[in-house]
This record gives sequence, C-alpha cells and structure tokens, in this order.
Amino acid sequence: MSGRSVRRIGAAASFCLALLIGSAASAEEGTFSGQFGALAVGQVHTLSSETHIWWAGAFSGAFFDDAGEGLIHRAFVTCPATNEIDLAANTSKASGHCIIMDGAGSQIHLTWACEGTAAGCAGTGVYLSGTGRWEGLTGTAVFEAAFGPILGDGQPTWARWEVNYILP
Repeated sequence: MSGRSVRRIGAAASFCLALLIGSAASAEEGTFSGQFGALAVGQVHTLSSETHIWWAGAFSGAFFDDAGEGLIHRAFVTCPATNEIDLAANTSKASGHCIIMDGAGSQIHLTWACEGTAAGCAGTGVYLSGTGRWEGLTGTAVFEAAFGPILGDGQPTWARWEVNYILP
C-alpha cells in the first residue's frame, strides 16, 4: 500500500472519529423533577371478591416542573393504565404508558410500573421515544403517586417525578 493510500485511510478514519465524537458531545443530558396532576377516568371490575378489583382507564392532566420552566413544564400528559387493587390487603400494582405532549405538539412516550397501597404507589418509568424535538429521547424516571377519593366519574391523582434524560 502506498504512503498516499495510508494517509487517505488515516484521514477518513480521523474524519469518522470526529463525527462520532461531535455527535456524542452534542447530546444534552440532564435531570428535572416536578408534579403531574391528573384526573383518572376508567372502569372498575370486580375480580375474586368485592375487595379485589381491577381498574382500566387513563390519567390525564398536566406536568409542572419544580423550576417553573424546563423540557416539559406545562406539558399535557395522558397515561392509559391498569391498576389491580386488593382493598383487604391494602395493596396495588399498576402499570401503563404515558404520552407527554408539549405546546408545539411534539411527544414523548414512556412506559411505567409501580406497586404500593390502595392509596398510592412508587415505581419507575422508562422513556422509550419521542417525536419532533424529542426524537431519540431516552431516560428514566422514579416516581411516587397518590390516588384521591372517587368523585363522580373520576378520581383526582398526582405523581411526583424525578427524571434523568439524554436528548441527542
């Protein structure tokens, strides 16, 4: 192989490495925390007894960043979910997905699960994808949620989120 060919291969390899390093350096990594207030609407089904129930529906509301600004401050959130509740044992096991939409219509999708009492749970979430400005978003969330009293067709709920994210 001639010296000129070796220099060309070396230059091409250096260029590719610079592209890789440049794209890794441009990724935004961060954390934020806040509150998600929602109204849960769905259907309750009795399982093995009157105290063993299964709920299917959605939590819909808004997220407010503790800093009063940020990636998803004042975003609209809808979370289709299920929750199996044993009132006699005071336990619950819930899971679902969330679609978080900012004011421009870009979306973030995550999946989550939690376990706890009939009045609330603690769990984790994984950010799966995004659209628009959130395309390629990844990250994790730790949260705790509380379920309020059933009022008419809905149930007020809230969750506290602590989020780590990477946005390419």
